[in-house]
Amino acid sequence: MSESSEEKNGVAGGEDPKPEHAAEKPEKEESSEAEAAAPDPIAEAKAEAQRMKEQWIRTAADFDTIPYMALKGDYTASSTVCEDTVKALNARRAAKQGTAKAEYLKLDDMGILGVTHMMMLDKKNLEIADIMLNWVNKNVQKKR
Repeated sequence: MSESSEEKNGVAGGEDPKPEHAAEKPEKEESSEAEAAAPDPIAEAKAEAQRMKEQWIRTAADFDTIPYMALKGDYTASSTVCEDTVKALNARRAAKQGTAKAEYLKLDDMGILGVTHMMMLDKKNLEIADIMLNWVNKNVQKKR
C-alpha cells in the first residue's frame, strides 16, 4: 500500500504544512497601539467643522461693520455655509446689530451662465469682475 499525501507530509486533515523556514507570526491583536493612536480623518474633519462653527458664532459681531459678499457660478453647487452665513449676518441687521451689507450673489440667478469656481480663469472673468466692483462700490464705504 502506498502512503497517502497526508502521511507523506505528516499532516492530518489535508492541510498544507508550513515550510520549515516560515517563522511563526503572532496573531494580529484586535487593536494595536498604532491603530489606536492613528487619527480618524472623518472625526477630525467633523471636530474642525464644529470648532469653526463655534468660532463663527462667537465672531459674527465682527462683521457688523464689514460688508460680506459670497459669489457663485452656475457650475458650482449652492453653498449652505455661504447661505447660512448671509442669513446669520442679515439676522443681526434685522435686530439692529450692525449696518454692513451681507449678500450671496448667484451668477446663474442673474443670467450669467458658464461660470465655474475658478471665475478669474473663465471667459466671463471681466463681466464677473465688474459685478464684484459694482457691489464693492455700492456697499463698502471709503475710508475718510
